[in-house]
Amino acid sequence: MQIYTGNAVGEKLKLVKEHKCGIMIASSPAFKPRKEFAEVPCALDNGAFMAWKKGEKNLSRHYNRQRRGWCSDGMKKAPPKRGW
Repeated sequence: MQIYTGNAVGEKLKLVKEHKCGIMIASSPAFKPRKEFAEVPCALDNGAFMAWKKGEKNLSRHYNRQRRGWCSDGMKKAPPKRGW
């Protein structure tokens, strides 16, 4: 099992590496990727939990918006579309 945590930089990233964890990459425009993130396993956070927490009724619509964002941000291939 791989454990992922929030974004980590500096000393926190050292702890993530030391404990052989990974980090979640946010799909938010505010997220700024760093070269150091290539040193640990990464997973893409699609924002579904926060959308649900905010009362989003149509999570599929939210997911599709996120997919469009990933593509416009330059990802070569967006994750496959899957229902919740």
